[in-house]
Amino acid sequence: MVNNVEGGFLKEEKKILFIVASQKEVNYLNQLVKNVDEHAFMSISPGVVTNTNFYEW
Repeated sequence: MVNNVEGGFLKEEKKILFIVASQKEVNYLNQLVKNVDEHAFMSISPGVVTNTNFYEW
């Protein structure tokens, strides 16, 4: 999901990409993001609670 947001420091319009991924996918996603933008900010939070079945493969 991509959302429009306001930057916290310069208050400029930015876009944020929100992804839900399994622990096994985190390293791949981290490398993918670095290949696209080596200065990208990533925040990774464990323990996602959902209202549906979430299967980690």
